Amino acid sequence: MIVTSFGVTLLAGAVSLPLALVVAVAITEILPGKVKLVFQPLIELLVGIPSVVYGYLGLTTIVPALQRLFGGTGFGILAATGVLFLMILPTMTSMTIDSLRAVPQKYREASAGLGATRWQTISRVVIPSARSGILTATVFGMARAFGEALAVQMVIGNTTVMPTGLVESATTLTSVLTTGIGNTVMGTAENNALWSLALILLLMSLVFNLLIHLASKKGAR
Repeated sequence: MIVTSFGVTLLAGAVSLPLALVVAVAITEILPGKVKLVFQPLIELLVGIPSVVYGYLGLTTIVPALQRLFGGTGFGILAATGVLFLMILPTMTSMTIDSLRAVPQKYREASAGLGATRWQTISRVVIPSARSGILTATVFGMARAFGEALAVQMVIGNTTVMPTGLVESATTLTSVLTTGIGNTVMGTAENNALWSLALILLLMSLVFNLLIHLASKKGAR
Protein backbone atom coordinates (compact mmCIF):
# COMPACT_ATOMS: atom_id res chain seq x y z
CA MET A 1 0.00 0.00 0.00
CA ILE A 2 2.90 2.37 0.71
CA VAL A 3 4.45 1.53 -2.65
CA THR A 4 1.07 2.12 -4.30
CA SER A 5 0.74 5.50 -2.58
CA PHE A 6 4.14 6.59 -3.86
CA GLY A 7 3.47 5.20 -7.32
CA VAL A 8 0.12 6.95 -7.75
CA THR A 9 1.56 10.21 -6.40
CA LEU A 10 4.59 10.14 -8.69
CA LEU A 11 2.50 9.26 -11.74
CA ALA A 12 0.03 12.06 -11.07
CA GLY A 13 2.83 14.55 -10.45
CA ALA A 14 4.77 13.52 -13.55
CA VAL A 15 1.71 13.97 -15.76
CA SER A 16 0.54 17.20 -14.12
CA LEU A 17 3.82 19.15 -14.12
CA PRO A 18 4.32 19.55 -17.91
CA LEU A 19 0.68 20.47 -18.51
CA ALA A 20 0.60 22.88 -15.56
CA LEU A 21 3.75 24.59 -16.86
CA VAL A 22 2.35 24.87 -20.39
CA VAL A 23 -0.93 26.35 -19.18
CA ALA A 24 0.83 28.76 -16.81
CA VAL A 25 3.20 29.98 -19.54
CA ALA A 26 0.29 30.44 -21.94
CA ILE A 27 -1.68 32.49 -19.43
CA THR A 28 1.19 34.67 -18.22
CA GLU A 29 3.23 35.13 -21.40
CA ILE A 30 1.15 34.42 -24.51
CA LEU A 31 -2.61 34.80 -24.21
CA PRO A 32 -4.19 38.27 -24.49
CA GLY A 33 -5.36 40.05 -21.36
CA LYS A 34 -9.08 39.40 -21.84
CA VAL A 35 -8.52 35.67 -22.10
CA LYS A 36 -6.41 35.71 -18.94
CA LEU A 37 -9.29 37.33 -17.07
CA VAL A 38 -11.42 34.29 -17.89
CA PHE A 39 -8.96 31.42 -17.43
CA GLN A 40 -7.26 32.36 -14.19
CA PRO A 41 -10.47 32.73 -12.11
CA LEU A 42 -11.63 29.43 -13.59
CA ILE A 43 -8.42 27.69 -12.48
CA GLU A 44 -8.70 29.20 -9.01
CA LEU A 45 -12.31 27.97 -8.85
CA LEU A 46 -11.19 24.44 -9.66
CA VAL A 47 -8.66 24.60 -6.80
CA GLY A 48 -11.47 25.02 -4.27
CA ILE A 49 -13.65 22.12 -5.44
CA PRO A 50 -13.99 19.43 -2.71
CA SER A 51 -12.19 16.15 -3.28
CA VAL A 52 -15.43 14.15 -3.15
CA VAL A 53 -16.54 15.92 -6.35
CA TYR A 54 -13.38 14.78 -8.12
CA GLY A 55 -13.95 11.29 -6.76
CA TYR A 56 -17.51 11.27 -8.08
CA LEU A 57 -16.25 12.53 -11.45
CA GLY A 58 -13.74 9.70 -11.57
CA LEU A 59 -16.38 7.19 -10.55
CA THR A 60 -18.80 8.25 -13.27
CA THR A 61 -16.42 9.06 -16.14
CA ILE A 62 -12.86 7.73 -15.67
CA VAL A 63 -13.76 4.29 -14.31
CA PRO A 64 -16.33 3.51 -17.07
CA ALA A 65 -13.89 4.77 -19.73
CA LEU A 66 -11.10 2.52 -18.44
CA GLN A 67 -13.54 -0.38 -18.26
CA ARG A 68 -14.39 0.07 -21.94
CA LEU A 69 -10.73 0.44 -22.94
CA PHE A 70 -9.07 -2.28 -20.87
CA GLY A 71 -11.92 -4.45 -19.62
CA GLY A 72 -12.27 -5.54 -16.02
CA THR A 73 -13.91 -3.30 -13.44
CA GLY A 74 -12.16 -0.06 -14.37
CA PHE A 75 -11.09 0.45 -10.76
CA GLY A 76 -7.37 0.56 -10.07
CA ILE A 77 -4.16 2.58 -10.03
CA LEU A 78 -4.78 4.21 -13.41
CA ALA A 79 -8.20 5.48 -12.31
CA ALA A 80 -6.72 6.85 -9.07
CA THR A 81 -3.94 8.55 -11.03
CA GLY A 82 -6.50 10.19 -13.30
CA VAL A 83 -8.49 11.53 -10.36
CA LEU A 84 -5.37 12.86 -8.62
CA PHE A 85 -4.26 14.44 -11.89
CA LEU A 86 -7.54 16.37 -12.09
CA MET A 87 -7.20 17.37 -8.44
CA ILE A 88 -3.64 18.66 -8.34
CA LEU A 89 -3.44 20.18 -11.83
CA PRO A 90 -5.35 23.38 -10.91
CA THR A 91 -3.28 23.81 -7.74
CA MET A 92 0.03 23.37 -9.53
CA THR A 93 -1.08 25.62 -12.38
CA SER A 94 -2.21 28.42 -10.06
CA MET A 95 1.03 28.35 -8.06
CA THR A 96 3.11 28.21 -11.24
CA ILE A 97 1.27 31.25 -12.61
CA ASP A 98 2.10 33.17 -9.44
CA SER A 99 5.77 32.14 -9.75
CA LEU A 100 6.02 33.25 -13.38
CA ARG A 101 4.36 36.56 -12.63
CA ALA A 102 6.83 37.15 -9.80
CA VAL A 103 9.69 37.26 -12.33
CA PRO A 104 10.60 40.97 -12.75
CA GLN A 105 9.50 42.53 -16.03
CA LYS A 106 12.97 43.99 -16.49
CA TYR A 107 14.29 40.45 -17.09
CA ARG A 108 12.01 40.11 -20.10
CA GLU A 109 12.88 43.59 -21.35
CA ALA A 110 16.61 42.94 -21.02
CA SER A 111 16.27 39.66 -22.91
CA ALA A 112 14.30 41.34 -25.69
CA GLY A 113 16.89 44.12 -25.81
CA LEU A 114 19.59 41.53 -26.47
CA GLY A 115 17.65 40.26 -29.48
CA ALA A 116 16.05 37.16 -27.95
CA THR A 117 12.74 35.96 -29.34
CA ARG A 118 9.69 35.48 -27.14
CA TRP A 119 10.26 31.72 -26.88
CA GLN A 120 13.93 32.21 -26.05
CA THR A 121 12.97 34.66 -23.32
CA ILE A 122 10.39 32.28 -21.89
CA SER A 123 12.59 29.16 -21.99
CA ARG A 124 15.93 30.70 -21.00
CA VAL A 125 14.98 33.60 -18.77
CA VAL A 126 11.46 33.43 -17.33
CA ILE A 127 11.20 29.72 -16.52
CA PRO A 128 14.72 29.41 -15.02
CA SER A 129 14.05 32.50 -12.89
CA ALA A 130 10.84 30.93 -11.56
CA ARG A 131 12.38 27.48 -11.10
CA SER A 132 12.11 27.44 -7.31
CA GLY A 133 8.46 28.48 -7.41
CA ILE A 134 7.68 25.82 -10.00
CA LEU A 135 9.44 23.23 -7.83
CA THR A 136 7.41 24.38 -4.83
CA ALA A 137 4.19 24.01 -6.83
CA THR A 138 5.20 20.50 -7.85
CA VAL A 139 6.01 19.37 -4.32
CA PHE A 140 2.86 20.99 -2.95
CA GLY A 141 0.73 19.21 -5.55
CA MET A 142 2.36 15.87 -4.84
CA ALA A 143 1.90 16.38 -1.10
CA ARG A 144 -1.80 16.90 -1.66
CA ALA A 145 -1.96 13.82 -3.86
CA PHE A 146 -0.11 11.66 -1.31
CA GLY A 147 -2.43 12.68 1.52
CA GLU A 148 -5.68 12.37 -0.43
CA ALA A 149 -8.01 9.69 0.88
CA LEU A 150 -11.65 10.03 -0.18
CA ALA A 151 -11.27 10.64 -3.92
CA VAL A 152 -8.71 7.84 -4.29
CA GLN A 153 -10.74 5.46 -2.16
CA MET A 154 -13.72 5.88 -4.50
CA VAL A 155 -11.87 4.68 -7.62
CA ILE A 156 -8.86 2.54 -6.67
CA GLY A 157 -10.78 -0.61 -5.72
CA ASN A 158 -9.52 -0.96 -2.13
CA THR A 159 -8.03 -4.45 -2.33
CA THR A 160 -5.07 -5.18 -0.08
CA VAL A 161 -2.99 -7.02 -2.68
CA MET A 162 0.17 -6.12 -4.55
CA PRO A 163 -0.97 -4.99 -8.02
CA THR A 164 0.85 -6.21 -11.12
CA GLY A 165 -0.56 -3.61 -13.52
CA LEU A 166 -1.97 -0.11 -13.68
CA VAL A 167 -5.53 -1.28 -14.30
CA GLU A 168 -5.69 -3.61 -11.31
CA SER A 169 -7.36 -2.76 -8.02
CA ALA A 170 -5.14 -1.76 -5.13
CA THR A 171 -5.19 0.40 -2.03
CA THR A 172 -3.23 3.30 -0.64
CA LEU A 173 -2.00 4.18 2.80
CA THR A 174 -4.71 6.77 3.38
CA SER A 175 -7.44 4.44 2.11
CA VAL A 176 -6.42 1.74 4.57
CA LEU A 177 -6.46 4.25 7.41
CA THR A 178 -9.90 5.65 6.62
CA THR A 179 -11.53 2.26 6.13
CA GLY A 180 -9.85 0.38 8.96
CA ILE A 181 -9.26 2.73 11.87
CA GLY A 182 -12.89 2.63 13.00
CA ASN A 183 -13.13 -1.15 12.83
CA THR A 184 -10.32 -2.06 15.23
CA VAL A 185 -9.97 -2.12 19.01
CA MET A 186 -7.36 0.02 20.74
CA GLY A 187 -4.33 -2.00 21.80
CA THR A 188 -4.74 -4.80 19.28
CA ALA A 189 -2.13 -5.63 16.65
CA GLU A 190 -4.41 -4.40 13.86
CA ASN A 191 -4.94 -1.05 15.56
CA ASN A 192 -1.24 -0.65 16.30
CA ALA A 193 -0.45 -1.38 12.64
CA LEU A 194 -2.86 1.34 11.53
CA TRP A 195 -1.30 3.84 13.92
CA SER A 196 2.10 2.91 12.51
CA LEU A 197 0.78 3.71 9.03
CA ALA A 198 -0.51 7.03 10.37
CA LEU A 199 2.98 7.78 11.67
CA ILE A 200 4.43 7.05 8.22
CA LEU A 201 1.87 9.43 6.69
CA LEU A 202 2.84 12.10 9.22
CA LEU A 203 6.54 11.66 8.46
CA MET A 204 5.92 11.88 4.72
CA SER A 205 3.93 15.08 5.23
CA LEU A 206 6.89 16.45 7.17
CA VAL A 207 9.24 15.50 4.33
CA PHE A 208 7.05 17.28 1.78
CA ASN A 209 6.91 20.39 3.99
CA LEU A 210 10.69 20.37 4.33
CA LEU A 211 11.07 20.11 0.56
CA ILE A 212 8.74 23.06 0.08
CA HIS A 213 10.72 25.05 2.65
CA LEU A 214 14.01 24.22 0.93
CA ALA A 215 12.63 25.21 -2.48
CA SER A 216 11.34 28.50 -1.12
CA LYS A 217 14.64 29.19 0.64
CA LYS A 218 16.55 28.49 -2.57
CA GLY A 219 14.29 30.89 -4.44
CA ALA A 220 14.85 33.62 -1.88
CA ARG A 221 18.61 33.32 -2.40
